[in-house]
Amino acid sequence: MILHVDMDAFFVAVEELLNPALRGKPVAVGGSPTGRGVVTSASYEARKFGVRSAMASSQAKRLCPHLIFVPGHYEAYADYSDAVADVLRKYSPEIEWVSIDEAYISLYGCERLYRSAAAVGETIRQEILNKVHLSASVGVARNRLMAKVASDYAKPGGLLFIFPGYEESFLKPLPIRALPGIGEKMDKELQEMGILTIGDLAKMPAELLRAAFGINGWVLWKRGHGMDTALLGVADRESKSISRELTLEEDTVDEEYLCAVLHFLVEKATNELRKTRRKTKRITLRLRYSDLQRATRASTLDRATNLDETIFSEAVELLKANWQRRVRIRLIGIHLSLLEPDTGQLELFADAGEIKARSLYEKVDLVRERFGFDSLSTGRSVLLKKDHRRSWEVS
Repeated sequence: MILHVDMDAFFVAVEELLNPALRGKPVAVGGSPTGRGVVTSASYEARKFGVRSAMASSQAKRLCPHLIFVPGHYEAYADYSDAVADVLRKYSPEIEWVSIDEAYISLYGCERLYRSAAAVGETIRQEILNKVHLSASVGVARNRLMAKVASDYAKPGGLLFIFPGYEESFLKPLPIRALPGIGEKMDKELQEMGILTIGDLAKMPAELLRAAFGINGWVLWKRGHGMDTALLGVADRESKSISRELTLEEDTVDEEYLCAVLHFLVEKATNELRKTRRKTKRITLRLRYSDLQRATRASTLDRATNLDETIFSEAVELLKANWQRRVRIRLIGIHLSLLEPDTGQLELFADAGEIKARSLYEKVDLVRERFGFDSLSTGRSVLLKKDHRRSWEVS
């Protein structure tokens, strides 16, 4: 099953924690209404007046004259997002953040650990409320699409579980805009075709939708039937994994420094792999930018490994592919999954370089075991100062 956790009016909720006097009042996080400001987030009290995110602040003020504007405290938002992430990581290693305040969690491979997916969702919701003091809405379903729809209808502060097999019947009466990915323009085009509800969409021939919208028409048809090809975690049902990540002292675009930090994180992760006699086939890079957007990108190797440079080389390629925005990076992390036992047996015609690398890392591991991890630096991480490395709390 998939859970979608969506924080309720996240920015405003954090502002209310910082300043309790704002509670119960119409509040908007954003720029001044006297300038060219835009609403970033609005409280539920403000939404009753029609105030919405991405709305011009001047328009929001006209709709709600007593609206209180507060500037954003983005460092605080990041800290609270990290606190929520700490809660989520306790329940599954497969988490995909789509923004600072919402994430998908896969429970595939964790079924035997929990009595039910709905119970896990409610436990997560309550733990976020009790420990982080923020409200979250949780949707539970067998795919991402339905989990997202469920969390939308659970707002604010609720949980909705859509039973497998009931996807179409749940979607049928809902307005077409309730389907994720339907914007204002497409909504208008669909209504002109007589499609007002998701049930209307499901009744349309796939060929007709494809003729009207191209490849998006095929996606629309599938989603109208509650199907979603992006099943988080279905391909990887192995729940065991190793993650290492670090929030940088300063946001940076220094590629050499980022690669050095990435090498250090890979060293930490592979050291754990070898200590537990395991190898990995899947490498996932995690980034968080200075504007608080998150990104992940994964690669699956042809053959499992626990060698630093093999994994680091793949991680660097993921960094180059993922870092297209050239925005400063705040957090970088590595996640190793699809783990296999390391029997210590080499292939019949093993590469001479791999044999030498294995021998080298055995010696490196022995030194670190005796004198501590920071007693040796290898590869790019030699560029990092040892006092920084020791002070870092790598999670």
